[in-house]
Amino acid sequence: MVTEDCVRALPVYTASDITVVSGANPGDEISFADELDLDDIYEVRQTAAVQGLTVAPGKDCALAIASGSALGRAGHEVHLDATLTMMTSTGVTTELMVMVEVDSVGYVAAIYALPLTQLIPCTEYILINIDRHCARARLSEAACVSFLRSPRAAIAAGAQIAF
Repeated sequence: MVTEDCVRALPVYTASDITVVSGANPGDEISFADELDLDDIYEVRQTAAVQGLTVAPGKDCALAIASGSALGRAGHEVHLDATLTMMTSTGVTTELMVMVEVDSVGYVAAIYALPLTQLIPCTEYILINIDRHCARARLSEAACVSFLRSPRAAIAAGAQIAF
């Protein structure tokens, strides 16, 4: 059962937006922690754009996709799999959270990447850390998370825009 009293609009990339360009798994999309290899180099596709994944509290303290979400299927659970730390060739680090949508049987339906800092298309990002234990805490700290009744996101100027 999804509680839609406290809806969170998350600006995410789909897994196909972020792929390995060099390393052990060239061509692979970003995935959950068990399928990732440190030192793989990822890029965000030039045409990639964040989309709205709207989640709400689900059963047993889990997240679930809320009705009206631009991505996913309403009612499916969303698991916070891991926080990834990536570094550019100039030493700038960035983090993103891997979120896994599972269907009612427990199979993976989709994988999303929530950037905790800005990702720049066509920039190489080396995967340097996979943290499977702090995803829930990092989500609560993320400034990009909006507590709303409709899917909106805050932009740098402070205004909120609809997805």
